[in-house]
Amino acid sequence: MLKNFIAWLETQPPETEYEYISNTDCLIARFFRATGEPFEKVLGWSYVRPDGSEALISQELTHACASEPLTYGDALARARKVAQ
Repeated sequence: MLKNFIAWLETQPPETEYEYISNTDCLIARFFRATGEPFEKVLGWSYVRPDGSEALISQELTHACASEPLTYGDALARARKVAQ
């Protein structure tokens, strides 16, 4: 998932800001919507699927999104760093 996240971020405006604490509009939620991943809400280390089950989100992906500054470009740099 991290590889796809990086590829998606590479197509986004780097100056775009996001809220980390939003369950439905955080960076991971935006990524899921853009790529068609079905979800109801993001819960930090996991997300809720439409059927109510939970799936884990990798620590690398969460860490890339959780640190400041909260822009797409900065998240991309952090994601690339943890992907190495």
